Amino acid sequence: MDGYHSMRLDTGILQTAAQGLYRRLGFRERDAYYPVPPALEQILLFFEREL
Repeated sequence: MDGYHSMRLDTGILQTAAQGLYRRLGFRERDAYYPVPPALEQILLFFEREL
């Protein structure tokens, strides 16, 4: 896929529909992939999927 090996994304903890969609599409939760301000650490979820 044009040299890409994975896709990463994030969403908020209250966006349960997005979380469900991402999981159905094969994304798995992972650690943050960019520096997250402390105020946001508890309200963001990060996902990744191999392509």
